[in-house]
Amino acid sequence: MRGAFSVVSAANRVTEKLSARLPLQVSTDRITIDGKNFAVKDAADRAEQRILDRLKSMGAADPPVQFKFTLRDMRQQKVMVALMRRYGLKPYRYRGQRYTTVMARVPRRLVNETLWAELQEISVTLCIYLSEVTERVVSEVICRDNSEVDVVDEPRQALSVFDQAYSELAMLFVLAAASFAKVSRA
Repeated sequence: MRGAFSVVSAANRVTEKLSARLPLQVSTDRITIDGKNFAVKDAADRAEQRILDRLKSMGAADPPVQFKFTLRDMRQQKVMVALMRRYGLKPYRYRGQRYTTVMARVPRRLVNETLWAELQEISVTLCIYLSEVTERVVSEVICRDNSEVDVVDEPRQALSVFDQAYSELAMLFVLAAASFAKVSRA
């Protein structure tokens, strides 16, 4: 939660710096630039409408093709599904496919120019953020020493318990075979 707070406060600091230099005022529901008022919701709705209009125009020139996205993990799958739904697409998967597989009928151009690039950018950002959170949780909650493990030389001949049991069993088999051979000769 602390990381989200720092991101918000960083955004607030940027907004303050911009408003000091520009005739810009920002509130939770309105943005004022050079005396012109814009409702935040209206701006978001207009941006979404522009994206949907672009998709429709793409659809005429570049018909939707079925794509199969095989993603690394559930986090990346959730981001891809959210992006698809944001663009008005209907993600699905066939019965028997992995949870990390996402299917969709999408214009090839949208995948190449927008969807895949956004997925990669968001995935990298999430990975960096989660790595930082993990480091902080490990060092503050679990153990302050979060250094790497020691690297040591391998022992010359270290047998595992399985290897030792196998060696003993093999030796017993050899002895049993030898004694069986002696009994059968006599």
